[in-house]
Amino acid sequence: VIEGIPDVPQLEEKIVDENTIYNMAGIEVQPEFPGGREAMNKFILSRYTFPVLEKDEEPLKGKVFASFVVEKDGRITDAKIIRDFGYGSGNQILNILKTMPKWKPGQQNGKNVRCSYTFPISIYGN
Repeated sequence: VIEGIPDVPQLEEKIVDENTIYNMAGIEVQPEFPGGREAMNKFILSRYTFPVLEKDEEPLKGKVFASFVVEKDGRITDAKIIRDFGYGSGNQILNILKTMPKWKPGQQNGKNVRCSYTFPISIYGN
């Protein structure tokens, strides 16, 4: 400190929390399932087991809304079902999400970041 001159505050380097979870809408590079959205839908639907229906029952159909976090290394964590159409549809989708391969992670400022991912999946009975 020089006499007669007030202290000048030092600029602090902004520290980004490594655990921040970014929203998909505001991220520079969005996370991606290997092969894209169509490949993700095929992955899920190929593992989905439709309930056995009586001969005269209409096939089940509806949407399941799910969310999860794509981690910096591409792993899926914190998977949740936001809404389902019943008949165990949400639990099945949740179990399938837990078996997903690693994703291409989202990026912000050239670095891999944690990113939330929310999506609907349409289920049409057989």
